[in-house]
Amino acid sequence: MSLMSGLPAEFLSTPFGQAMRPQIDAMFRRTAPSEHQVAGTNPMPPTTGPSANLLSSIAAQATDKSPETSPLTLVSSMSNLTSILKYPAVVVNFTNTPGCPPCRVIKPVYEAIAAEYASYEAKGARFVEVELGSGEGREIASRYLVHATPTFLFFRDGKKVDELKGASKKELAMKVQTFLDGCFPRHPHRKLYLPAIEAIPRNPITSATVPAYPALLSKLESFGAGGKVVVLRDRVVPFLEGEACDLPSLVTDWTAASNELVSTLKPESTFPLIDLWRVALLNPQFVSLLALALSPAFTPEPISPILGLASSTTSPSKPFLLTVLRLLTNILAPLPLANLLLSASPLQPEILSITVDSLLHPDTSVRSAAAGVALNIASWRHRLAKEQRKDPEDLEDKEWDVEIVSALVEAVGREADDDVAHRLLAALALMLYLSPSYASSVKPLLEVLGAKGTIEGKSRGYKKKEVKKLAEEIGKLC
Repeated sequence: MSLMSGLPAEFLSTPFGQAMRPQIDAMFRRTAPSEHQVAGTNPMPPTTGPSANLLSSIAAQATDKSPETSPLTLVSSMSNLTSILKYPAVVVNFTNTPGCPPCRVIKPVYEAIAAEYASYEAKGARFVEVELGSGEGREIASRYLVHATPTFLFFRDGKKVDELKGASKKELAMKVQTFLDGCFPRHPHRKLYLPAIEAIPRNPITSATVPAYPALLSKLESFGAGGKVVVLRDRVVPFLEGEACDLPSLVTDWTAASNELVSTLKPESTFPLIDLWRVALLNPQFVSLLALALSPAFTPEPISPILGLASSTTSPSKPFLLTVLRLLTNILAPLPLANLLLSASPLQPEILSITVDSLLHPDTSVRSAAAGVALNIASWRHRLAKEQRKDPEDLEDKEWDVEIVSALVEAVGREADDDVAHRLLAALALMLYLSPSYASSVKPLLEVLGAKGTIEGKSRGYKKKEVKKLAEEIGKLC
């Protein structure tokens, strides 16, 4: 490694930088190329004079890019460090930032690594920095026989298990990964190369088509909605078109009218009404109100009657079923609603039942809509993990995981349309990838279903390369 690697190449390439090379070389040769001698441990005579001060100033300006909020825990006392070492995995950086250019170079790298593994904090990982010039920094360094900076010590359950001296970015990244893998064995999927699966967007899909409101209301009137259309025409439609209103009052009146119509109209006649709720779910303010209404302490709300009607209707009409599925797509898109409905909601069984049954519907458009709902269900765990700054595999598994996985495997095996198959495969991939219950229940289920043979057999017939590639990677998870 070059002795100049601790400073930016742009500075070293300037005429002034070239003139300073002898002084720079002397500074870095005190220990190793990327180490700095700790004061009090037989240091070499320091470089002094105006040139050394100027060099330190330039190096500091060139490398000081620390974020405003650091993911590191700063420690300045032995008692503080002792308490932190009670965690199962601790990395400690001994640094002397003011007088050590390599320390300044590696500091932002260390911070970036700590930020990358932020989800490990919940498991008990901590990234610590001991500044030798702060508090008891030098005493702590002496206690752990640290004689040069930067030095990284790795502690597992309070015992030192490894160390790294110097400012090698690549070696530090590898050391941290190996250390954390040893402390917290990774999910088996973390060891696989799955670019197609990892590239699947985790953002939910939505059904955002805006209908022709006059046509919807005319249909409702023709179906016998009567005077209930008035509140929809005079208040609901203006709100959906962006007009300001007293939203809580509107939702109360709208819910009352909607629930009465759902209970009196034939199922196939309610789809225009349901479509209005679908559009409303694209409005964040409405979503917040609905999340409150769906919580156990609040009633009535408009979704339960609609899902109850859909679940109890035998052979529902295509317009009705499509509208219900698009409603489910939108209601599972906002994370607060998905959290409510997929965790412990009484509506959860109906949502899953409608989705699973529709995945095998004879109509392609219905299967495509159902696959969209399944995709939002499958992405929920990944979205929730991101919000909670956890890894998906560290969340609690759900009893319905196996039901959705089983339905998706069967649907993939039957699907002849490549576009629908793509959605189904994406949903299946997100259900399987990093599943908390993969080893205990999902993998055995896949073996019983013969999923590997099914997926690999179907992959040979897909015309689109991206669909074929996704199917091949899912086969590795089966």
